[in-house]
Amino acid sequence: MPENLIRIREPNDKRFPKFYEFLKRNYVASLVDPERIIRQELGETNDGNYKTPHAIVVAEDKGRIVAAASGNLLPIDYQRGGRDIGIVFLSYLPPEIKGNEQQVGRAVGELERILAGFASKRDMVAPVTILEAEPDKVGFYEALGFKTLQGVNYHQPPLDWSEDGRALSKPEHLLLMAKPIEGRAYEADVARKEEAALRRGLVGK
Repeated sequence: MPENLIRIREPNDKRFPKFYEFLKRNYVASLVDPERIIRQELGETNDGNYKTPHAIVVAEDKGRIVAAASGNLLPIDYQRGGRDIGIVFLSYLPPEIKGNEQQVGRAVGELERILAGFASKRDMVAPVTILEAEPDKVGFYEALGFKTLQGVNYHQPPLDWSEDGRALSKPEHLLLMAKPIEGRAYEADVARKEEAALRRGLVGK
């Protein structure tokens, strides 16, 4: 891992509070997962049995977080007689200051490497990265190589739930954007399967 890129592995990592404050500075409150949920996902990922492993990579400059990328490996299509298909689903990748876009790109690349490693261990192919995009950030994500998935009317699911199963936040209408993971084949048949699985799994079509 490059020198100033650091993976936050543990839910009690000393950098986690700085990472969470970083998210709150760069996103509206309705788009930020509750802190307890992110910490819980990290802990369950470390236990080795979490279905959708979570990883966080931050870029530091003089002890200050200047960019970050976090996300999960999501299984979206189970094959009979073939390798299961998954996606790297990015939750957050904000640049703290304009001009740090390169740091974000490096953090995304490292996150993809980590989550593709989880896929490989599970005999799963994960050739594409997906993210949820606020309309005003589409240009930034396009500069990182992402393209909007056309025709997908996607709403981000509620991020927080009560113990009795009630949604404590409202769904957010966002765009879905995708890009192939560098160095990995993204054949047409895989693309078709991924698009179909995305519609089934993410938008119920």
